[in-house]
Amino acid sequence: MMRSLNAVMEQHRQRATAVMETIGKQLKAVALSEHVIRQVSSHVTASRIAAARIFEQVRPGLVALQRTLANPEFFRAILEAWNARQREAAAILAEKGWWLAPDFPLLLLNEVVNLKAQGRQNSINRLICDYYTPRRLSSMIRRWNAEPLFTRRQHLFREALRAHREKRWFLSIPLLLTQVEGILADFADRKQLSKNASVKRMARALQVAPEDTSDFVVQTWLAQLDEIFGSGYYVTEVRHRGVRRNAILHGRELRYGSETKSTQLFLQLDTIYWFISGRGLPARRVT
Repeated sequence: MMRSLNAVMEQHRQRATAVMETIGKQLKAVALSEHVIRQVSSHVTASRIAAARIFEQVRPGLVALQRTLANPEFFRAILEAWNARQREAAAILAEKGWWLAPDFPLLLLNEVVNLKAQGRQNSINRLICDYYTPRRLSSMIRRWNAEPLFTRRQHLFREALRAHREKRWFLSIPLLLTQVEGILADFADRKQLSKNASVKRMARALQVAPEDTSDFVVQTWLAQLDEIFGSGYYVTEVRHRGVRRNAILHGRELRYGSETKSTQLFLQLDTIYWFISGRGLPARRVT
């Protein structure tokens, strides 16, 4: 009996010890938490003080920036600088038979200007052709589906792209030339224009705004379009670097196959698409 009582008391003692140990651990955890809280509060306070000091240091600059942004001359200066840059790029591209196409990104535009400044303008063709990869051209062709005059020619565009991808530019160029001419002819019918309408009349029908036609960027595109359909059965690539419809399709120019000319025709179609669809020139993208 005595032994049973001692055993029960021992069990209660062990349980009490375990409870006290648990309570001790919890008290230590609470003490640790309080310590952590004090440390965090200290760091938060220090961070607030540091943030306040930083703000005071940059505050004059922020005030100056706010005043600058509120000044309309600031944005006017940016716009003027951008227009000057764009005109400079357009002039450089025109020398190489290009123009600022609607899909032409800002970074590519700047690189064109940089190449000219470095005396490496002969690298411009390679730069543009490398940017307009077959994959990018494929996305461009799919976008054209929004315009009926382009939709029914999708199978021809895909064949031209296949030839372009396979570097068979002697095939892609005449195929694309016929589609440029065919789309403009169909559009002339839509607008009840003569099939022999000048590029300027066609530009007006393409809903090119007056302020656009007076813009040097659009003028370079219209000039290239005029070059394609200008007279010149006997013009050779030695005398002319661009695409000439008559010389190629009438079999007078025999060495016309190049990636540059093929890419230029894809971009001609894309530019025509933008105007036929009434979109006009889009804002330049950064990438």
